Amino acid sequence: MKKLKVLLLSGCLGFSLQASAGIAIIGNANLSLDSLSTKDAKAIFLCDRKYLADGQKVVFAYQAEGSAVRKEFNKSILAMKPTSIKRHWSKIKFTGACDQPKILEDDEAVRAWVKSTPGAIGYIDASHV
Repeated sequence: MKKLKVLLLSGCLGFSLQASAGIAIIGNANLSLDSLSTKDAKAIFLCDRKYLADGQKVVFAYQAEGSAVRKEFNKSILAMKPTSIKRHWSKIKFTGACDQPKILEDDEAVRAWVKSTPGAIGYIDASHV
């Protein structure tokens, strides 16, 4: 199982995980993580897992549909095609098992939201870490 190394960022965010060549997963400073497997990241972003091992609730955001960052995230972390992801979220919406993800426009919006939202996790272009 691939582990994603956590890099502490001074001041602004709690951590940044270099998820792939082009994607970094970032989290609020209050999250108690030092590593996250790709499998766990996928489970969080598909709402199959809502809490960390210590019981801390996690909230997450996706980037705008059609953005290059979201396409890379879907491919490298979720390993799913957009149609499969839409089906997944339709099923979750129907069952009410989880809130729909917050959709943010770009890397800057994700960084700002993650920084100001306790328990938040998101993803950005790795070159913007």
